[in-house]
Amino acid sequence: MLEDDPMSGLVKVVMDYHHEPEGWWADSDDLPGFTAVGATYDEVRELAHSGAEFYLERPVEVEDRPPRFHRGVDGSA
Repeated sequence: MLEDDPMSGLVKVVMDYHHEPEGWWADSDDLPGFTAVGATYDEVRELAHSGAEFYLERPVEVEDRPPRFHRGVDGSA
């Protein structure tokens, strides 16, 4: 659920990250139909943050929720 922070003027968005053998992807229940895809966690995180601002047409605060278990930031063992 989107939350406005009256002090900062930012909207809070929760972003969920997923790892597949081919790479990383992110989505958010707060942004229906939104998906970001990248080769690494860092890449998809950057794309998700900028994409959320583009989607809402305003600055956002993103709460990142990476997978509960992954081998490494880049998906390696």
